[in-house]
Parts: sequence; structure tokens; C-alpha cells
Amino acid sequence: MGVSGGGTTALQLALDHPAVVRRLVVCVAASRIDGSGMRDLRRVMALESQGRSPARVATRLVAHGPVRLPALAGFALAPKRARAPGEAALVEAAAQWDVTGRLGEITAPTLDSA
Repeated sequence: MGVSGGGTTALQLALDHPAVVRRLVVCVAASRIDGSGMRDLRRVMALESQGRSPARVATRLVAHGPVRLPALAGFALAPKRARAPGEAALVEAAAQWDVTGRLGEITAPTLDSA
């Protein structure tokens, strides 16, 4: 199971090493990130590095419409935590990542929570 960046890692693992992936669950992840998503991800990282809340921008990445309000509240109320080493590098690497054309190669039973 992979969530967010872990979801992209899970997709890549399922594509490059199908023999080791028996089942796959992908949550809040995509096969590629468009320009708008990359701008939002970079803005989240910048706001956090400035000690400011990225809640408004970050919720745009995972929720839309009325669902965004509880997501915003949950995100804003969540305890602050330091980013794990490498998360900024993962965001930058995502700009070049696109496995959309390979999704048909995944052989493991897959649940997509989107």
C-alpha cells in the first residue's frame, strides 16, 4: 500500500518488479503530476520552509468541492512535523515522473482509492 509519495513508489515497484508485488493499494497518488500539481507541491514545500501553514494549497492536491472543507480542517489541526529527509527531492523528482503509459503493465490486483 502506498499513500502520496509512497503511492508513486508502489506504482513504480509494481511496474519494475512485478514478481514482488502480490497486491497493490494506491491512495492519494497519481501516475503523473501536471503543471498545476507541481506548482502546488512546490508551494507547499516553500510555505513549510517559511514556517507557514500550507493547508489551503495542500488540500487542493487531495480534495475538491465540499470534501475540501473537512480536509482543510484536518490538515490545519494536524500536529506540525518536520519533513522527512528527501521529501523535497521527491517533489522535484516527481516533475519528471510519468508512468501513465505503463499502467496496463501492472499485473497485481489493484485498488485505487481515488
